[in-house]
Amino acid sequence: MTRLPKYERVVSTLTWVGLCGLIIMVTITVANVVGRIFGFPVPGTLEMIEFLGAITISAVLAYTTVMEGHVAVDLVVGRFPVKAQRAVGFLSGIIGSLMMLLIGYKTVIIGMRAWADGGKSDILKIPSTPILFFVALCFLITAMGFFVTGVRSLLGDDRK
Repeated sequence: MTRLPKYERVVSTLTWVGLCGLIIMVTITVANVVGRIFGFPVPGTLEMIEFLGAITISAVLAYTTVMEGHVAVDLVVGRFPVKAQRAVGFLSGIIGSLMMLLIGYKTVIIGMRAWADGGKSDILKIPSTPILFFVALCFLITAMGFFVTGVRSLLGDDRK
């Protein structure tokens, strides 16, 4: 990964959180489908899947970033000289980091607003604030990954 042991531990933990979220989503979906066949659907399935989807996707963003698993177009950049490729990699990392910081910041704002309003889901009354803050934290951790990836690209360090 990045050769930053504490960051790698956090990213690894988030990846496991995302995996658990996915497993729970599949389990709830299967239980709901089977329950509907027998006339006993799982109440609040849509809410649970929405919240778990947000948790799962945000939790694995940092891993995808560190492993450079995002879609990249090398068709043009691959033809550039090495220094230009490094500069483009650095700029991509910085722009990605700034975008993740902005999204994380906006999610914190939304979470604070939900906290002030006592935001809860409609059916199951699940508080949305902890989920929003978790998502924001994941975006901030992903921003760190983009930044490290950009700096490594500038320095010519191709480690993953």
